[in-house]
Amino acid sequence: MDFFLLSDQLFIKCANRGSSMDFFLLSDQLFIECANRGSSMDFFLLSDQLFIKCANRGSSMDFFLLSDQLFIECANRGSSMDFFLLSDQLFIKCANRGSSMDFFLLSDQLFIECANRGSSMDFFLLSDQLFIKCANRGSSMDFFLLSDQLFIECDHLSRLSVY
Repeated sequence: MDFFLLSDQLFIKCANRGSSMDFFLLSDQLFIECANRGSSMDFFLLSDQLFIKCANRGSSMDFFLLSDQLFIECANRGSSMDFFLLSDQLFIKCANRGSSMDFFLLSDQLFIECANRGSSMDFFLLSDQLFIKCANRGSSMDFFLLSDQLFIECDHLSRLSVY
């Protein structure tokens, strides 16, 4: 997993057994492309529109953020995903075979909690800090985005710290 902090761009590339995930933070656009065994997920943040398209073995998911409306279409063999757009809050709950994923968009905070068979992943977006904590069967990975610093700490049979 490699993390790059460029001028106005956050690039994250993760290669894990043939999977590839790229994150791009451009001026007003957030692009996430994830390819993992034929699945494709693209995220676009345009002026007032959020477009998410996910294709994974015949499933189709499209998200549109228009003026004050969130349109969701989800087709995935018995999976259930609910999205709520409140005043300044984005709540996403996804239940799929015992997994639970909640997304909260508060004033300056992005909280993502994902519980899936004992794994826990929390994301916090504070003023100038991005905190990501992932615990999955004994592995621990913490990410901190301070002023111009990217801190990565990974515990998985060994400890790796990058400053």
